Amino acid sequence: MNKPFYKKIVIITVFSLVLLLLSGCSILQKLGIGEKNNDDEIQPVSFVYMDEVDAAKISGKTPVKLYFTNEDYSKLVAEIRYIKLDEKKKNDPATLATEIMLQLIKGPAEGTGLKATIPEGTKLHSPITVKDKIATVDLTKEFVDNHPGGKEAEKMTIYSIVNSLTQVKGIEKVQFIIEGQVKERYKGNFKFDTPFPPSPSINSKEPPVKGKESSIEFSEEKETSGDAENPSGDNESDDVEDISEEAEETSGEIEETSDDTGQEILE
Repeated sequence: MNKPFYKKIVIITVFSLVLLLLSGCSILQKLGIGEKNNDDEIQPVSFVYMDEVDAAKISGKTPVKLYFTNEDYSKLVAEIRYIKLDEKKKNDPATLATEIMLQLIKGPAEGTGLKATIPEGTKLHSPITVKDKIATVDLTKEFVDNHPGGKEAEKMTIYSIVNSLTQVKGIEKVQFIIEGQVKERYKGNFKFDTPFPPSPSINSKEPPVKGKESSIEFSEEKETSGDAENPSGDNESDDVEDISEEAEETSGEIEETSDDTGQEILE
């Protein structure tokens, strides 16, 4: 065989094979075969979703429920508010209850549509104390003098405080006193000289609301009328109860002279 002719055949054959291989790779790429799957790569995370409770923990604020009345004074509606407390204060029932009471006195946040339940001018006469799972709330005389009266209005005022404070572990009832003195009655409709248990039945089934001011950091200044120190040494030290759970009704049987909360009404 002629050598030049043989060389030509070999060159043509090799060139054809190269073209065939190149065209085959192109077809495979178009079909997506052999390509690197980007889905298998670990992608960097630019942000993290978190719920409000986690955000509150990171920011150092404690979420609490504050109960205010709806527009027709028929039910209590919860407002979620965040208060800034250090770990020691947050775990002390008396200190946490005092902070909650101060927020109730401030009234509902803007934009909630809720109504204030605490009479204007009311202040804490002294910090709240806790003994035998009873929180004693000492208020100034404006709490009585400036209240308009009426059974429903009195009920909303009393239980907005009671249902808010009994969220705290270590508090099961609330005893009211006015400027250090126990009063027999409150505006004439409710006995006021015995502790009040919570009344979940008066709470609305609507979900808690948040106003424009709910997440604002509030002042650490105590709105008390005296210079009494918080006697937290005698108080129990428990964690905050999960605010998504309602306190159990502890009022017992309802008598004919009792409200549906179990508290005696004066006729």
